[in-house]
Amino acid sequence: MYISELQVHNFGPIKKQHIALHPEGINLITGDNAAGKTQLLASLYATFFDDEILQYHQAARENGLTLLRIHSDGKTFDLMRRYTSHSSQLMVNHFDDLASASKINREHLFFYFPELERTGYKKYAKSAIRKGILFLKDLEIQGHHILGTCQAKMETDFLMSVAEQRYLDLICFLSEIPPDSIVIGDSILSAFDPEMCRMVLEILTKMKGIQFILAEGNHWKDVFTHEAIHHVPLLPPSGEISPVSYNYHMIPRNRPNAPKSADPAAEDTIVPISYRLGDVFPYGESRTVELKEIKGNRVCDAIVANAEIYINAYLNSRPKEIGKIFWGVNDKRLITGVRLSYSDIDTIQKRISEALSHAEPLVSPDLYDVKFHRVASADGKVLSDVYIVEADVYPYLNNHLISTSRGEVYIKTPGGKQKLSNLQIQELLLLRASLSGDGTGKTDEF
Repeated sequence: MYISELQVHNFGPIKKQHIALHPEGINLITGDNAAGKTQLLASLYATFFDDEILQYHQAARENGLTLLRIHSDGKTFDLMRRYTSHSSQLMVNHFDDLASASKINREHLFFYFPELERTGYKKYAKSAIRKGILFLKDLEIQGHHILGTCQAKMETDFLMSVAEQRYLDLICFLSEIPPDSIVIGDSILSAFDPEMCRMVLEILTKMKGIQFILAEGNHWKDVFTHEAIHHVPLLPPSGEISPVSYNYHMIPRNRPNAPKSADPAAEDTIVPISYRLGDVFPYGESRTVELKEIKGNRVCDAIVANAEIYINAYLNSRPKEIGKIFWGVNDKRLITGVRLSYSDIDTIQKRISEALSHAEPLVSPDLYDVKFHRVASADGKVLSDVYIVEADVYPYLNNHLISTSRGEVYIKTPGGKQKLSNLQIQELLLLRASLSGDGTGKTDEF
């Protein structure tokens, strides 16, 4: 099975895209940030599976469409999902195509969106790593010693870089892909330097009988000239309101035949470490990233208070990307860590949940996640009681403002957060209503 043609009309920032796809090898769709790369891949997922990942925009004046030309079992047919500003409907052109569509082997459709996965940290079974090593050996990949290095580092509780972790995760994922599959991936190369990108591309090109449909930014244009890549630049985004868009909820990897997630307490399980005291933190502050250093003795109080305020500010600002707050990083982006006991971790999780449960309206636990990342010492050995604490806030399009447990309303700003007065709350709601054009306050903006 493969897809030979993809058409997307009025979906997120995409006005119209018509893409011819190669049946095997790497189809690489590239574009700038906010051009609609993730939105386009999400439209593929919604067509094959369901529309729960979609949000609808009542201010839209046009309908939308995703059309896939699919080749399966010697037949060619079009599978479409049409969108209005309120709903979507799956369609085919001919009655006979219903039988072909019903026979699509969805267990051979794999989605890999590492930037959007909601996991506290990765956990790997040693057997999965061994399978990855054999997978590379079967492909006759030469010089890829990094996988063995990753395993050795994890088995000795030693530091791994973000790129090493991402590489390990990708190899474990690819080793599970059977022939005659379609792999749809978003930003799988984003954590790698050009040399590691070429290593990954070498692996992908040797996986025969697999169609890859990948989306990447324009960071490594020289890598995109690889002879095995079918390169498709994305058209500039539209400024018009589409009837539908991806709501940035998690897209499952769809690994139906894979074993269950590794138990972190099991002897066969390895948890990698990616942060080290004194290193420069991989993210700088921005509108979606906030860094905090914890000083003083009341560590739990400080994290809980900040978490409630910043989660409130992110939700009220309706970001298009995941908002992140990190505790344990100073103003110079150096990792200082936070010293916590297991009791402290339990206390922080419970108190953040309790505080947000008293927000008005209620903040669903599905909208945020609190993670605790182990930290290594300067010599690379894991520390037993030092962590980077991370709170993730997931995109949420709402036409109201949420107050904290104290009745306060915040919004996120590029330099931090801002507490709104009663007058500012009214002005913001009126502004959003005017931007939406229909009085609902629903827009795609902050």
